[in-house]
Amino acid sequence: MAEAVVTVAVDKMANLLINETVFLLGVKGEVRRLQAELKRMQCFLKDADQRQDQDERVRNWIAEIRDVAFDAEDVIDTFILKVAGKGGHRRISMVVPGFIYRGYHQRRIGVDIKAIRTKLGDIYQSMQAYDIKFSDGGEGTRESKKMLRKSRPVVEEDDVFGLEGSISETISQLKMEEKMLRVVSIVGMGGSGKTTLAKQVYNRAAVKRHFDCCAWAFVSQEISTWDILFGILAKITTERDRLAEFESEKEGDLVEILYEFLKDKRYLVVLDDIWRVEDWDILKDAFPKNGKAGSKVLFTTRNKVVASHADPWSIPIEPPMLDEGQSWELLCTKAFPPNIAESRGGCPPEYEKPGKAMVRKCQGLPLALVVLGGLLAAKESLSEWEEVERKMNANLIKFQQQTNQPGRVYRILSLSYYDLPYYLKPCFLYFGHFPEDWEIPKKKLIRLWIAEGFVQPQFPTVSGEDTTEDVAEQYLAELVNRCMVQVGTTSLGGRGRNFCRIHDLMRDLCVLHGRKENFLDIVPSRGTTMKSTDDEEDH
Repeated sequence: MAEAVVTVAVDKMANLLINETVFLLGVKGEVRRLQAELKRMQCFLKDADQRQDQDERVRNWIAEIRDVAFDAEDVIDTFILKVAGKGGHRRISMVVPGFIYRGYHQRRIGVDIKAIRTKLGDIYQSMQAYDIKFSDGGEGTRESKKMLRKSRPVVEEDDVFGLEGSISETISQLKMEEKMLRVVSIVGMGGSGKTTLAKQVYNRAAVKRHFDCCAWAFVSQEISTWDILFGILAKITTERDRLAEFESEKEGDLVEILYEFLKDKRYLVVLDDIWRVEDWDILKDAFPKNGKAGSKVLFTTRNKVVASHADPWSIPIEPPMLDEGQSWELLCTKAFPPNIAESRGGCPPEYEKPGKAMVRKCQGLPLALVVLGGLLAAKESLSEWEEVERKMNANLIKFQQQTNQPGRVYRILSLSYYDLPYYLKPCFLYFGHFPEDWEIPKKKLIRLWIAEGFVQPQFPTVSGEDTTEDVAEQYLAELVNRCMVQVGTTSLGGRGRNFCRIHDLMRDLCVLHGRKENFLDIVPSRGTTMKSTDDEEDH
C-alpha cells in the first residue's frame, strides 16, 4: 500500500518536471533528488509491504514512509495550485508582482523538499539502527513482475457444498399455500452462506414459476429505504415510463405504490442482509398482509431476533457449517480452477497436509474457505502453500483482538489482503468508499481507479499495447480471481449493466485497513439518499 502511495508521488514529480519546468528555476535539482530517493524507496517497499503483518518495526517504518510520500504529494499539489496553475498568481498581481509571488513559492517548495529529504534520511538511519533490512528481490517484487492474466471478470455460479438440505427446506416453506403473508428467514453468522442459499433458491425455475413476480433487494446496515423500495419496483415492472415517474416520488409514496403493485399478485421478495427489527418495521407496510395467498418475503439475517419479530410462527433456516470433506472439496475447487486442475491432475498429494491443516482452521465457514482458495490459486509451489499456512497461524489471534468480529473469519481475510501485490491494495481498499452491498457499475469503478492514480499504464502486460483501461480491467480480474470481489450483470428498467460488489465482511476489512493506513475514513450519513441508478453504467 505504501509503495502505491510513493508511486503516485513519483509520477506527480515526473509530470511537474516535464510540464512545468519553467516554474522550477532554482529548485529543479531538489525535486529531482527527492524523486530519485522515493524511486529507490519503491524497490524496498515492495518487499516490506509483504512483511508488515509479521514485524511491528516494519509496520511503523512503512507508516513513516507513507506519511513522507503524502507530504511530498501535498507540496507538489500546492506548488501547482499556487504557481503553475493557470492564472494562479494573476488574482493578486495588482498587489504583488508575479515574479515576486513565483519566487516566494519556488523558495518555499525548495525548503519543503529539503525538510522531506531530511525526514527520509532520519528514516534510513533508524532502519540501520534497528537492523531493518530488505532485498529488492523479495516476494512483493516477484509478484509485481508477473504478467497479469488477460481474462476478463465473468459471472460465476456460487459453488454449493452442504446446502442441499437447506435448499429443499427453504423451497418447501416458500411454496406453502397460506392466506396471510409469511416471512421465511435464513439465519447465520457472516460468511456462513446465507446469501448463497437464498440465491440458489431464488434462481430456481420452479420457484420463479410458482410466483407471479419476484424481486431481490440488498438491505445491509446502512439501510436506504427509498433505494430498496425503488429497486423492488424496478424488478417487478417492465414499464419504463412509469419507472421514470417513480424516481421523483417520496419514500412514503413509494410504499403505497409498491403496495398497490403487489396486492393482487402472489409475490416473492428477498431482503438480503437485514440487520435490525426497526428496518423491517419501516419496510413491512409496503407488503400486503392479506393479498394473494402464498405470498412470501425471504430474509437473510445474522440476528434471530429479527426473524422471530417478523414472523414468530416461522422456523428459521440455518445453513450448516461444512464438514472437513466438504471444506476440502470447496477449497480445492477455488485453489485449483479447471484449467489448473487439468494441468496438475487435481490437487497433488503433497499439498494435502498443509491444505487440510488450513481447512481445519476455517472451521467449516464457506467465506473463509473461498477466500483462502482464491489466495492459494495464485501460489505455484508447495513451499508457497506452507508459507501461507505459517502466516495463517501467526494471524490466528490478531484480528479477534482488534475487532469485535469472529477472529476465524478475519484472520483469513486479512491474510488475503496482505498477500495482494502492492498495485492491487489501493484498488481493493477503494471498495470501502461504497456502502455495504452496493452494486458498483464496473465502468465507473475503473474510471475512479484511474482518476485516483491507482492504475499504472507502464505495468508489463501480455501484449505490451494495453491502454490504461485495459490494465484496470486486468486489476479487477485479478481481484475476482482471488475471490475478493464479485462481479455480475443486473437489469434495471430493461437495461443491462455490469457491476462489482464485495461481501460485507470484506468491506469491513477495507475500512479497517483503510483507516489504519490513512487511506480513508467513513463519515456517518445524515439522512442522505444514494440512488443506485448511474449515468456511468457499463452496458
